[in-house]
Amino acid sequence: MLQPVTCSGCGSSLPREDAPRGACPKCLIGLAIDSVHGGAADPAPGLDPLEALGERVGPYELVDVLGEGGMGVVYLAEQTEPIRRRVALKLIKLGMNTREVLARFESERQALALMTHPHIARVHDAGATREGRPYFVMEVVPGVPITEFCDRGRLGLSERIALFVQACGAIQHAHQKGIIHRDIKPSNVLVSEEEAVASVKVIDFGVARATDRHHSEHTLFTREGALVGTPEYMSPEQAETDGRDVDTRTDVYQLGVLLYELLAGALPFDSRELRRGGLDEARKRICTQEPPRPSTRVGHLGDAADDAARNRKADPLSLRRALRGDLDWVVMKALDKDRARRYASPNELSADLERHLNHEPVTAGPPGAAYRMRKFARRHRFGVTTAASLLLLLMAFTVVLALQARRIAKERDRASREAEAASQVSRFLVDLFEVSDPGEARGNTISAREILDQGASRIERELAGQPEVQARMMATIGAVYRKLGLYEPAAPLLQKSESIFQSVLGEDHPESIRLLLEMGELRVAQGKLADAEAVLRDALARARRSLGEDHPTTLSCISDLGATLHYQGHLAEAEALYREALEKRRRVLGQDHPDTLETVNNIAATLYAQGKPADAEAVLLQALAGRRHALGPDHPETLDSVINLCSIQIALDKLAEAERACREAVDQGRRIRPDHSKTLISINNLGRLLELRGRPEDAEPYYREALEALRRTLGDAHHDTLWTMGNLGDLYTSQGRLAEAEALLRPAVDRVRKAFPREHLVTGYTLRKYGRLLTARAQYAAAEKVLLEAEQALGAAVGPDHAQTKKAIGNLVELYEAWGKPGEADRWRARL
Repeated sequence: MLQPVTCSGCGSSLPREDAPRGACPKCLIGLAIDSVHGGAADPAPGLDPLEALGERVGPYELVDVLGEGGMGVVYLAEQTEPIRRRVALKLIKLGMNTREVLARFESERQALALMTHPHIARVHDAGATREGRPYFVMEVVPGVPITEFCDRGRLGLSERIALFVQACGAIQHAHQKGIIHRDIKPSNVLVSEEEAVASVKVIDFGVARATDRHHSEHTLFTREGALVGTPEYMSPEQAETDGRDVDTRTDVYQLGVLLYELLAGALPFDSRELRRGGLDEARKRICTQEPPRPSTRVGHLGDAADDAARNRKADPLSLRRALRGDLDWVVMKALDKDRARRYASPNELSADLERHLNHEPVTAGPPGAAYRMRKFARRHRFGVTTAASLLLLLMAFTVVLALQARRIAKERDRASREAEAASQVSRFLVDLFEVSDPGEARGNTISAREILDQGASRIERELAGQPEVQARMMATIGAVYRKLGLYEPAAPLLQKSESIFQSVLGEDHPESIRLLLEMGELRVAQGKLADAEAVLRDALARARRSLGEDHPTTLSCISDLGATLHYQGHLAEAEALYREALEKRRRVLGQDHPDTLETVNNIAATLYAQGKPADAEAVLLQALAGRRHALGPDHPETLDSVINLCSIQIALDKLAEAERACREAVDQGRRIRPDHSKTLISINNLGRLLELRGRPEDAEPYYREALEALRRTLGDAHHDTLWTMGNLGDLYTSQGRLAEAEALLRPAVDRVRKAFPREHLVTGYTLRKYGRLLTARAQYAAAEKVLLEAEQALGAAVGPDHAQTKKAIGNLVELYEAWGKPGEADRWRARL
C-alpha cells in the first residue's frame, strides 16, 4: 500500500501533482527563500536572455524565450526530473535585484501559489539561483491576447462577452485569495483553443498587491512618484502617487477598460495622446477626464471603424446600435471615477453582462419603466406578441381609414413630385443635346465626351435650387463617365450626388443605396479596393435592411462585393458571394437576364483565379453564349467574357483559339471603347499570347500600348498596370535587355508592396518576374530571397497547384541550376 506524502513545510497531505516537489505551493515560497545561497546555478550572468538558452536552472533546461517584462524573463523550459514536461520558467532579470523588485517578484510567486483556478496559470515550482535570483515555474499557456484572438476569429459581441466572463471569474478567485492583479490588459489575458472550445488564462501577477499583509512580510507598496501598471488600463486611484486607495475595485476598473476595448475596438483614451504629455498629464487625464461611451467611440474612429465593425461581424452603424444601452451602461459603470459607484466585484460585472445576454434588465441601466418593459418583452416574446396583436386588432378599425387617406395623399404628392422632376430632367437633357444640332455646332464634330463635359459644368450652375434633380443628373453623367472608363471626372459627380441623396431622401432610400453601389463600382475600377470593400459592405447592409434580400439592388451589392474580394485575393469568400447572387438572380430575374449572366461570368473568373481553368472555361462558355444571344456580339459585357475566355484558353494552352478570342476583343474594344481598362487588358493579353507563340517582337508593341494607356487612365499602382509592367519587364529579361527590365520591375515591386497584401496574386506575380531578372543578372542570393517570397505569396493566395505557383517553383529550379546547387534544384523540381 502506498504511504501518503506530507508537505515538508506544514505537514499537510499532498495531492498527487504536488508530491514530486515535497511541499505544497504555499510552503514552496519559504523553502525557495531559504535556498537563496544554495540554489541552482545562475544561467550565464551578463548575457542576453537568448544566450542563456541551453543552460539549466535546477531540473529545468531553458529552451526558448517566451516573453520579457520590466523585471523578469519568461523561458520555455524542459523539466527532466522527477517527471518530464514542458513548463514556463520566470527568472528575475540581471541587474534588477533591488529590494523592491525582489519583493514584487516574491509577491507574484506567492500570488500564483495561492490560487487554483481553471482560468489562472497554475504554479508548479519555485526556487532561487546561487546568485540569489528568484524564479518560479508554472504551466505553459499557449494562447494569444484576448483582443487578438477575438479579432482574428471575427467574434461577435456575445462571443467576446462569454470569454470576458471567464476572465472575471479568474480575477474574482484572486480577490477571494486576497490578491489584486493591478495590471489587467490583453497581453495578460490569454485565450487558447482546444477542440474548438476557447478558454481564458490570466497570467502575470507581477505587480499584484496582497490585500492581506500576512501573505508576505515584504508586501509591495507603490514607490512614491512611480506608477505600477500600464497607463492605458490604470484606474484613477492607481494613478495617484501613494497608491493607498488601491483595492479590488481597481481590478474592476481595469476589467472595464478591457471590456471597452473588446466591444469598441479601441481604448477609452488614445494611447499616443495619453503618453504624449508625460507622467503628470497622464495622471490628470486618468483621474479627471471622462471617456466617451463605447458607442460614441466607434463613431469617432473614422476609417478604423470599418475594421472594428468587420472584426465583430457587423457594420459601423449596427455596431454602434448594438453598443447603445446596456453595454454602454455596463462599461461606464465599471469605469466610474468614483469607486463607490463601480461594481463592487468582478462577479457583479459578469452578472450584469449575463443579464444583458439573457435580455434581462442590467443593474447599470436606468430603472425606468419603459426600459424594464422592453426587457420583459424580449424575455416573453410569444405572450407579448399575442397580447399586442389583439390590441392592434382592436385599434385597427379606428385608424385604417385615416392611414389609407394619408397614404393616398402621400402617393399623389410623390407622383406629382416625380413627374415634375422627370420634366425638369427632360428639359435639361434637351438643352444639353442641342449642342450637337448643326446650327449650334456650326460645322464642328461634337463627341459624347464633350456633351458629358458640358453637362457636368452646367449642373452646378443651372440646377442649384433643385437638389433632387441636380443629384439625379450628376448620378447619370457620373455613371456614364465610369462606363466609358473616365474615372477621374466620374468621382466628384458621384460623390456629390450621393451626399445630396442622403441629405434629401435619407441613407436607406433606394436612390441613396444605388448611388453608394455606383461609388463602390467606381472604387473597384480605380483599384482602390479597401475603400470599395467598405463602401459596398455599407451599401449591402442598407439594402438588406430597407430593400430586402431579393431586391435587384441588394443582389448587385452582393455581386459587386464579391468582385472586390476577388481582386483582393479572397477567392473562396468571393465565390460564395457570387453563387449566392447567382441563385437569387436566376430565381428573381431569370436565366438570361444580363445581371444573371454577369454573375456566371464572375464565377468563371474566380474559378480561373483559383487555378481551375478547365472548370472556368466550361462556365464561361455558358456566360458568353448567353450574352451574345441576349446582348449581341458588340456589347461591352459580351466583350468582357471574350477577354476572360482569352486568358483561360492561354492557361489551357489552347493558343490558336485564344488568339482568335483576343483579336476579336481587341478589334471590338478599340472600336467601341478605346481607353477602357477592359480593352487595354485585352491588348495586354494579345501581347502575352504572341510571346507564348514565339513572336516576342510582335508582342512588345501591344505591351507598350497597353502599359502607356493604363498608366494614363488608372495610374502606376493599379493591379492591371502592374500586371502589364510585369509582362513587359519579363519580355525584356528573356531578350537579355536587363537594364530596361530593371527600370520596369524594380518600381513595380516597390508599388506592389505598398498597394497589395503580401499574400496576393499580383504581389506574387510581380515578385516572380523580378526574381527571374535577378537570376539573369547572376544576383543569386537576392534572387533566392525574392523567389521564395513569391512562391509563398502565390501558394497562400491561389494554392500550391495554381499555374502561377508552379511557375514560381520552376523559376526556383532555374535559379539553383544557374547557381550550381543541383541538390536544391532537384528538391524544388520534385514539387512540380
